[in-house]
Amino acid sequence: MKIFALLGLLPILHAETSPILTSEVDTSSHCGQWDTVTAGNYELILDQWGASGATSGTDCAQITSLNGDTIAWKTTSSWAGGTGVKSFTNIQLNEGINKQLSAISKMPAVWDWSISSTNIVADVAFDLFTSNSAGGSNVNEIMIWLANFNAGPISSQYGSNGQPVPAASNINLGGHTWNLYSGSNGANNVFSFLPTSGTITSFNADIFPFFQYLIQHEESAVTSSQYLVTAQAGTEATSGNATLITSSYSRSIRQYHEDTLIATPLGISSQGMLESKQPQLNLRAYLKSSSAFGIPFRDPWGFQETFHEWVSGALPQCFRGPA
Repeated sequence: MKIFALLGLLPILHAETSPILTSEVDTSSHCGQWDTVTAGNYELILDQWGASGATSGTDCAQITSLNGDTIAWKTTSSWAGGTGVKSFTNIQLNEGINKQLSAISKMPAVWDWSISSTNIVADVAFDLFTSNSAGGSNVNEIMIWLANFNAGPISSQYGSNGQPVPAASNINLGGHTWNLYSGSNGANNVFSFLPTSGTITSFNADIFPFFQYLIQHEESAVTSSQYLVTAQAGTEATSGNATLITSSYSRSIRQYHEDTLIATPLGISSQGMLESKQPQLNLRAYLKSSSAFGIPFRDPWGFQETFHEWVSGALPQCFRGPA
């Protein structure tokens, strides 16, 4: 009876959808002040919000490739005049946004990029915003700078030399060491992490620990009850000529239930599947649920032993987990 009951769950193996490819997206160059291009879970945004402060200049960008969740793009900017930021051409993630920070488990990010430039004032950074409600007004801006080209973060304190003074120094996060600067842009709090070791052109880490650090050390401003409402990455250009080439970029937002498997009378299901009332068995995920893979498994009905027996004895070897 055990095997009969569980055999009925075999059809629930996930059917993966085909990834979105470059041929399905707009790869032409765009130069409009507010142009946008949608590509899978992402959106290329030409945010030239400070262009009126320039005496002359342009900013053009294009998506160069897309394969599933990995995107590449190119940005070319040339600005003259004024001391303020002219543009923030960026890739925005639209999948998983408006989630409460307390529900997020990780934000894996990969970003490989290069730049050629002449006399630029700019930065290359992740740019994220939190709000007190889903889709609400920005309360906090969290920036993770990967490069600083003669620019400077917003700060509430400046030294006698005119340089910003960090609120905290030598913070180890994501495999790098950072200084944290905090201040206000007049509309919301701004927290900027700058690397102490210079430019990071290849980044591969979970960026959610940056939020956890702020929740712990800047609790009066950043709280776990807030929502992540914007997740972008790009270059803030103030002046000079530059071409930023991103060869590979991927970003996702994971929630706790997406990493938890639950045994139910209807089978082994992820928390998210239960919440959507579509219980199903992701067999690959279950086979990866051993402690060696670090995925928690909750078994309130005591089905784990039964399922292990079934997997060991009723499935062909190619479907079984490690012996």
